[in-house]
Amino acid sequence: AWRYGVPESAYPEALIPGRREVGGLTSGDMWGSVYPRSGFIHQADDYKAAAVMAQRAGDVVTRSGQVHVYQPLLA
Repeated sequence: AWRYGVPESAYPEALIPGRREVGGLTSGDMWGSVYPRSGFIHQADDYKAAAVMAQRAGDVVTRSGQVHVYQPLLA
């Protein structure tokens, strides 16, 4: 899923503009979308691309009940 963005390419968050995005369309400072949460992004600025990728990775780790394999960490 991380490499190809499947099945998240069909999620409403990925299909509807303005939902789950870093930056904003109205301000003209669009960094990238969180969905699909894949390992690739089209962004010319390396810092903005890194921020969006960090948001995606954090989103996968912190959201429960998603279609991912979860392995609890015992501390």
